[in-house]
Amino acid sequence: MKTFSIKFLIPVVGIMFASALAQAQSYTYTTLDDPSATIGTSVQGISGNNIVGYFYNGGGQHGFLYNGSSWTTLNAPDGPMPTMATFAYGVSGSNVVGCYTDGLRNYGFIYDGSNWTTLQDPNSVSLAYTYAQGIYGSNVVGYYLDASNISHGFLYSALGWKTLDDPLATQGTAAQGISGNTIVGNFNNATGSHGFLYDGVNWTTLDDPSARTGYTYVNGISGNDVVGYYFDVNNSIQGFLYDGSRWTSFHYPSAMTEMTEALGISGSEVVGTYSDGSGSHGFIAIPAPAPEPSTWGLLMAGAGSLLGFRRQRH
Repeated sequence: MKTFSIKFLIPVVGIMFASALAQAQSYTYTTLDDPSATIGTSVQGISGNNIVGYFYNGGGQHGFLYNGSSWTTLNAPDGPMPTMATFAYGVSGSNVVGCYTDGLRNYGFIYDGSNWTTLQDPNSVSLAYTYAQGIYGSNVVGYYLDASNISHGFLYSALGWKTLDDPLATQGTAAQGISGNTIVGNFNNATGSHGFLYDGVNWTTLDDPSARTGYTYVNGISGNDVVGYYFDVNNSIQGFLYDGSRWTSFHYPSAMTEMTEALGISGSEVVGTYSDGSGSHGFIAIPAPAPEPSTWGLLMAGAGSLLGFRRQRH
């Protein structure tokens, strides 16, 4: 008479637990489209309940701040020339950073809800090509272009401006996000684009293992969690979250063109952009609830029943 083999039982139990773990790591996605957008919305950053990005309509490109219930359009004030577009990239509390352009030059900015402060890295060519990307407290990161059109990362703080160049970069560095003393971003060299993590002393290269070589882009950080996107071997764009040891992919369920970018993170909530047949849309991804205790109980009970049945058969 045939009996169950323990060699068969262990994989079955393992699959049951792996299935439950996969469910615990899944996300619930919600589309975020600025109500003033007619062409597309791109969500870039999040801090608590505040979400920032930009949208497109017949009037051009505009930044926005969404607090979970209301949308505020952000248009930087005109400088020497009329402002043509505003892009919001990062938020910390109520402070928003980004850049605006008059069609010829690009300037970084900080907006605190009432006042706009222009940021011009002193090393940028003609003081006119500064891009603020991320903020944590009063510290701002981004990048500037030099006279050779090469990008260099920067940290702007109470101590002034500090240039950030990944030691492996030969074709440019761009700082994209900051959390505490840790800065993330991208650098380019002969092998393509790579993410980096800089803790103030050490530079660590970040390449998603599912990415084509030279196609990893890091955009945001919260604590130990880093988000971004990569191109796979089929040239599809997938978002990712990296927690220091494990890489998790993000793909918005209805993204038609396989284009999902994870761009910002706050706690466990991830924001970004995806594309479908109707254009580009923002999203927020929230971890799905973990399996109920009863679910784990059923799994344990099922495993116990299998073991008991095996003993009875013997």
